[in-house]
Amino acid sequence: MEKRCLDRKEQHEAFSRITLARGFDAQVLIPFDFWVDDSQQQRPIWQELLRSLQLGRCIADPTKGVTLH
Repeated sequence: MEKRCLDRKEQHEAFSRITLARGFDAQVLIPFDFWVDDSQQQRPIWQELLRSLQLGRCIADPTKGVTLH
């Protein structure tokens, strides 16, 4: 979901995006807010966030990340 609004404190237009992902007994709500002026820079970041989101993936040691050996 995307909404365009005016930040009254800053007097600046902003986008607010929210996605809800569900799966494998997990729910994730991800908000993403940015200025309208920055939309070209922020669009690929949002797209990569959505593309790379994985639910239900177990990682034995999250401090080490995924290990291949």
